[in-house]
Amino acid sequence: MIDLDQILQSLSIKDGNIVLGFGDGCSYDEDMALTAAESMLIARSHHYNAIIHHPHLQSARTMLLRCLENALQNMAKAEGDDNVISSIEEFFISYRDADLLAFVRKWGDAKSSKLIDSLLEGNVYEPVFRFNQKTLSPSTRMTLSTIARHGVACKMFETELEKRLGDVFVNLDVASGVPKTTRVFVGEGDSFFYDESALAGGLVRAISRQLSLTAFAHRDVATCRDGEEARMMMKDTVDELSPRLLGFIRQGQYLPIEGIMLLFYAVHSLFEEKGKDFVSIPRIRNITWLYKTVRNFGQHEKLKYLFDYKFHEKYGFPYSYRVYEDIQVLVAMGIVDEDLRYYEKAGRYHQRYEYVLTEHGVTYGKNLVGPYQYEFREIINMLKMEKHSIPRDIVTLPLKRYLRETGLEP
Repeated sequence: MIDLDQILQSLSIKDGNIVLGFGDGCSYDEDMALTAAESMLIARSHHYNAIIHHPHLQSARTMLLRCLENALQNMAKAEGDDNVISSIEEFFISYRDADLLAFVRKWGDAKSSKLIDSLLEGNVYEPVFRFNQKTLSPSTRMTLSTIARHGVACKMFETELEKRLGDVFVNLDVASGVPKTTRVFVGEGDSFFYDESALAGGLVRAISRQLSLTAFAHRDVATCRDGEEARMMMKDTVDELSPRLLGFIRQGQYLPIEGIMLLFYAVHSLFEEKGKDFVSIPRIRNITWLYKTVRNFGQHEKLKYLFDYKFHEKYGFPYSYRVYEDIQVLVAMGIVDEDLRYYEKAGRYHQRYEYVLTEHGVTYGKNLVGPYQYEFREIINMLKMEKHSIPRDIVTLPLKRYLRETGLEP
């Protein structure tokens, strides 16, 4: 249940922006406003689990998309791409369900018409294999997460996997729409919703990590594919295919999230120290420093395409919602570890984010240096010039444990 009235009544205007709360010092009103907003975020999180990522709904959506793709391809061959573009616009402007199905029957092939009949009869394909963030290694789910957020790459991955497996439809999906700029007015100033609410911060991370890779097939085929051996075969195929496809994508475009990953790894490389029995690694102490550094890199002639982010200073510091979202993706995928520290300011306690590469993040970052050798060298050189002003703490671990966790132990 979402208390929409409570949310609307708690909105106010500050510096030309709509914020949640009044900042009148009444802690109960603040708590009620946060609670109402938290309920909305909880509903969104459950919405992904119960609806968007439900296997049967995913199957029906994938079947319909395959029918539409086939119909649009046939239309393009007959009438050209311009008519295809105008038809897609009509899907969102005036088409109803019946119009969409009639379009598929007109332009689709016999297989598409058969799929439409199955959908209307409620006979959706069965999930044969299904993987999520709990059943994939951190490096594989990070790779899949990056692929899923680039439409053309995602389609290439699904198509190639379908060719290899045969008689299946593949769907790779990640959660989106994570709230990144909601501001709340508390005490004497305003801050981010996820900074004031531990529940909201946790839900943002929970939504960011929602990823599903599912293969669907007709129930006759699904029965034949059942078994742990077949499941492991698909997992091995995914582990082998996904990094190769991502490498192919890098040849044609920069991936800014990998720029942020390289920044984390560069800081790690600058401060990592190994002794006889221990290793010391850095923990970045301030997310604001990350925003400023990414913005500066984006203004550098040699790095501007890799750090292609837009910033504004409405909140008194350089801020980019995409940088925040990409950092949360790295955290959610197990590549970066996010910790919280609390500090007092003007009679209120606030939280601060701190970041350190996980053992999987170190390996992933090391593998990225090869494709980005030139850019990584520039990042290292720029960081060296401000090495002593980088806000960090040093975490010391036993060397044997560190090597074992990173997979570097001989």
